[in-house]
Amino acid sequence: MKKNEFEKEEFIKNKKQESNFSENKKYINQMKENDENAPLFESGDVVSHPKYGQGVVEKMINYGNKTLCSISFVNIGRRLLDPNLSELKLVSRGGVIVNN
Repeated sequence: MKKNEFEKEEFIKNKKQESNFSENKKYINQMKENDENAPLFESGDVVSHPKYGQGVVEKMINYGNKTLCSISFVNIGRRLLDPNLSELKLVSRGGVIVNN
């Protein structure tokens, strides 16, 4: 493959990735605005907590009328937190950084 063809393919590939990221970000923002019952967090989300730092949501646990997040924090390990009571902030979802 010639250099120019390779550069063109890389350029197209990068533009498609940028487009996917912007589409994901739009989807996340629309979901937050349009659906009051949408889950606050999903498995794989990167979150931030003032005491525990950054972590990744491993799974959401529902029992009764409560929902807990199982979060693996970098420095302290796993914690179960109620997203409605804790000071969790969404940092990124699906590789897309979310502005709060």
